[in-house]
Amino acid sequence: MDKPLHKIRLLLHDLEKSYGRVELTSTERDVLYVIENLAEEKPIIASQDILAHDLTNKISRQTIYRSLKTLLKKNFIAKSNIADRGFFTINSQT
Repeated sequence: MDKPLHKIRLLLHDLEKSYGRVELTSTERDVLYVIENLAEEKPIIASQDILAHDLTNKISRQTIYRSLKTLLKKNFIAKSNIADRGFFTINSQT
């Protein structure tokens, strides 16, 4: 079975580097990718949707929330205005 998965991973790494995402941990990147995926359907993303997504549902809540805090601090995402907590939007400059 000759599948070039390593080539796909290396290509993804190059893309992540060009978008400044190699500074993030793999979990932070996964959380960001989930938010971007969910944002294609709706502009405001609930933390419950992030926790339930197939890419992140095996990651502990604590790790997800730590990743969200980092993504907020690094301005990849922003808190939504609709509630005090638990809702996020993608920052337009990312």
